[in-house]
Amino acid sequence: MLNIFKKNQEENVMSKENTSIASVNAKTDTKKRNEQKERDIASIMKKTGWSYQETVEKVEALKAKLGVTFFDYNKYNLHKVAAEDMESRYKEIQAKKQENKKKLAESREHCINGVINQTGWERAVVEAKIDEAIKRTGCRYKEYLLYRFFELTEEEQDQIPIMSFTAKLTKKFNVNAEFARMLDDKARTNIFFSEFMRRPWCVNTDVTLEDFKKIFAKSTKVIYKPLEGIGGHGISTYEIKDKNYAEVFSEIVKQPKGVVEEYVVQHPDMSKLCASSVNTLRVVTICSKTKPVTPDGKYMDIAYGALRIGGGTDVVDNFHSGGMAAAVDMKTGELITHAVDMTGETYIVHPVSGTRIKGFKIPFFDEAMQMVRDICAKEGVEGNLGWDIAISENGPVLIEANRGPGAILLISPYINEKKGMMRYVLDKYLDI
Repeated sequence: MLNIFKKNQEENVMSKENTSIASVNAKTDTKKRNEQKERDIASIMKKTGWSYQETVEKVEALKAKLGVTFFDYNKYNLHKVAAEDMESRYKEIQAKKQENKKKLAESREHCINGVINQTGWERAVVEAKIDEAIKRTGCRYKEYLLYRFFELTEEEQDQIPIMSFTAKLTKKFNVNAEFARMLDDKARTNIFFSEFMRRPWCVNTDVTLEDFKKIFAKSTKVIYKPLEGIGGHGISTYEIKDKNYAEVFSEIVKQPKGVVEEYVVQHPDMSKLCASSVNTLRVVTICSKTKPVTPDGKYMDIAYGALRIGGGTDVVDNFHSGGMAAAVDMKTGELITHAVDMTGETYIVHPVSGTRIKGFKIPFFDEAMQMVRDICAKEGVEGNLGWDIAISENGPVLIEANRGPGAILLISPYINEKKGMMRYVLDKYLDI
């Protein structure tokens, strides 16, 4: 009887403790929501010039009618949406959020199963470890799996420059909003950097058949890219043979608005790695026109680079579209790691060509680095930027500019060599 009484006492204490913790957590959550609401109100006021009361009244009215939150109103700039379009626009936003929620759930499941397969841990253990790492570091599910967080100590995990960390670089240095918007438009980007492209191009919706024939009179192959797009999605190539301009043109004009460029014939040495795709050098730079970007006073610095290599079955070398990447010695142009793909698979030799990857020397590397420096010297170029450079038979050519290069190509090639803790490479740019 005494033991039962004692057990009941202990259970009552635990119940009170849990209730107390839940109450504290609820108060904390309420405080955070209120703080976020005030930040959103302040942001909306700054964008619109409305008073505090006017802002609250307008958003609260939409909240009562459509369920619009202060966060969504601020994030999606709903003050710019006409009253008659508000309902349809908010439905679009909600649909997009549901789609993203579904993708997040799929990413979480992929991560959990991937870790279970590689560790043999119980699902509950894996879920707990992933959730703890995400809460502590802010990593994403795909980062936890790709960077093999399950093999790292907490201290080692903290030294991975995850996306939330690299976002700080973007926030600090990508301050030229007009330049950033230009980089989202491939046609405007091609015009701005035309001297570095070194090949003919056009916009598919802005030319006639006769224009198309003249522009690509000496070309044997062209590549189409959507005007806005990442990861190599939507890209297609077309052979020009037997003067079939009309046939190719009829296919290209059916595509959404985008750029059509002469397909780059890469250097024979680059084809030895992978002949099906143009394998590009991704060079990441930090540059500013108004302030030093490094502790020693440089206004432009090459942070790191990687060679993106096609998997052998597609025309693109994008890491997110079946390609692989290897780290580059930025002084010599030599590949200093094996290649790795998005699943974490390591390749000592290319799976199709059989070429050994580590030790491969990129031709025209010095010329490519000089091109990057010349690009960054142009008026208006500033930020945390990524440059995709192809090596043609005659030297380097610019393929694309990226305003959000991230650090996945810095980290991934080193992961399986247990050298993935690479945040120190980027820390110096935040320390100044």
